Amino acid sequence: MIKLIRLTILLFCFGIVANAQSKEIEIKGEILNGAGKTIILTAFINNQQVVQDSVTISKKNKFKLELTVDKPDFFAIKISPDEYALLTLDNTSKTNSTLEFNADANNFVKSYTVNGSPESKEISGFTKFIYQFTEEKNELNNKKFSKTASLTEKN
Repeated sequence: MIKLIRLTILLFCFGIVANAQSKEIEIKGEILNGAGKTIILTAFINNQQVVQDSVTISKKNKFKLELTVDKPDFFAIKISPDEYALLTLDNTSKTNSTLEFNADANNFVKSYTVNGSPESKEISGFTKFIYQFTEEKNELNNKKFSKTASLTEKN
């Protein structure tokens, strides 16, 4: 019985190692209003963003980034220090070997779309929701109310 358990554990570990192969991933797309700007792909390593690839966006607003993924992890595509899109990529069949990423440089976080990674697509929706919530909260915080203001709705 113990030999069977050891064998099962050994086979399980071997399966994990066998599936832990590197995967080449290409991210390409279009950044409207982005010609001449630099787009940067970073990985999160030890709570730091480490540059994996960068490229200047072409006159036709096109770009292509490449990286090798060894395990599921978080990445960011940045057009400026404050404007970036989060991605989660992995070395399994969940992530396509070619991803399509499109955005508008004038409204990067709100406009980006990603295809080829279902998890990244979900993160995109969540990020946009949080971004919109934060904008609305800031907008409300900046409004000044008069002393006679009422919170009742007018019809």
